[in-house]
Amino acid sequence: MIRFKILLALLLVAFVVSASRADDEPYEYTEAKVEGARLSYVNGVPLLVVEGTPEEIGTRAAKLAGDAGKQLVDFPKMTLEARGLGERWPSVRTGLQVFRQRIPADYMAEIEAY
Repeated sequence: MIRFKILLALLLVAFVVSASRADDEPYEYTEAKVEGARLSYVNGVPLLVVEGTPEEIGTRAAKLAGDAGKQLVDFPKMTLEARGLGERWPSVRTGLQVFRQRIPADYMAEIEAY
C-alpha cells in the first residue's frame, strides 16, 4: 500500500509540474481533510496522505485531489502529442495495457474507486 501512495504522490507532483509548465500558471490544491485522508503542502509540494481499504483510499483521494487523478489517465497521450510524438500513442497504449495486467488487485481497486 505504501508503494502505491508514494506512486500516487509522485504522479500528482509530475502532473502539477507538467500542468504548470503548460500554461505557466501552477495549479493549486485546496488544503483539506476528510476521514482517513488529508491534502496539505510540504515545502510548496502538495502531499496527499490517505488510509483505509483500497476502495476507501480511492474514494478519499478523489474527494481531495479532484480531477487531477482523472487527468492522469490522459497524461501519457497528452505528453506524446505535446512533444510531436502523437503517432506513437498506439504502441504506448498497448504497453500500458500489458502493464495494467500486472497491477495488483488492491491497487486496481483504489484506481477504480477514484
